[in-house]
Parts: sequence; C-alpha cells; structure tokens
Amino acid sequence: MSWSSFFNGSNSLSGCWRLQLKKTGVQQPGFIKEAGLAIFDFQKTITERSAEMADTSAAHYQHLASQASTSYHQAMSQKAAVDAQISRLETAKTNLKKEINHFQSDVIGKMSKIEGEDSSQFKGERKNKYTEQQALVSSAASKNKSSHDSNLSSIAAKIAELQSQSASLQSAASTAYSQMVSYQASAQAANTE
Repeated sequence: MSWSSFFNGSNSLSGCWRLQLKKTGVQQPGFIKEAGLAIFDFQKTITERSAEMADTSAAHYQHLASQASTSYHQAMSQKAAVDAQISRLETAKTNLKKEINHFQSDVIGKMSKIEGEDSSQFKGERKNKYTEQQALVSSAASKNKSSHDSNLSSIAAKIAELQSQSASLQSAASTAYSQMVSYQASAQAANTE
C-alpha cells in the first residue's frame, strides 16, 4: 500500500481513520498530512543517519588501514637496516676467517718449520736463547689466533641474533600488511552500503 493511496482514502483502513477522525472532530486532511510528513521526515532521518554511519564506518576502517600501512613500512624499514648490519657482519666474518686461515698456515706453520730447522744451527746458550725467543713468538701467534677465533664466535652470535630480529620484523610487517588489506576491504564495503 502506497502512502498516497492511504492518504487519499482508497482503502478500508483509510476509511476507518476518516470515520474515527469525524467522530472526534479532528480535521482529517491536515492531521493525515502532518502524520505523513512526520513519517516521511523520520524515514529521511533514518536514511541520512545510515549514510552518515556508513561514512563514519568507512573513515574508521580507512584510518585503521592507514595505521597498519605505517606499521608495515616502519617494520620493513627497520628490517632493511638490520639486514644491512647482517650483510656487513657476514663480510667481516668472511674476512676474519681468511685472516685466521692465513695466520694458521703461513705464520704458525712456518714458525714451527723454522724452529726445527734453525735450532740445529745453534749450540749452548745461543741455542737456549733462540729456543726461548721462538717459544715467545709462537705463543704470541697462538694468542693472536685465539683472539681472532673468539671474535669470529662473537660475530657469528651477533649475526644469529640479528637474523632472529629480522625474522620478527618480517613477521610484524606481514601481519601489518594483512591488516591493511583487510581494513581497506572493510572501508570499501562500508562505502557501498
């Protein structure tokens, strides 16, 4: 039933209203017109409110999407910085390994060889002094190698720590990206309601 047919009295319900209004002495056309306008205004208000709520909802989701986007970019930026640190440490680790290997094969190895060959050339006190000095140099070389080995272990531990941090940042970035996509979809859905 349309409002116009109701107000024009083209059905029995409208007729009943007219009859009741006649008995009470209320002027029917004005009353019905005012009631119709009130209902129309109420419906208009509901429609406008629904549109406002949809706009507010869309804006809310868009705001959340923006926050998630910021979190994503921050996590990726931090991850890039951590990955750069890892790369530098990996280079240092490789170079230190080469130095340790060089020290082991060239310095310590050759010193041991020299000690065996040259000690036979000395006798008495000179031989004792040579052997003593040779032992001091060999000890210093071993300590130097041990220090390098310790540094290598520290670098490896730091790399492992940073790799764990990088993985956490990647996970945070992935979560933020998923949230951003979800909020953007919710904002679009709210706009189409």
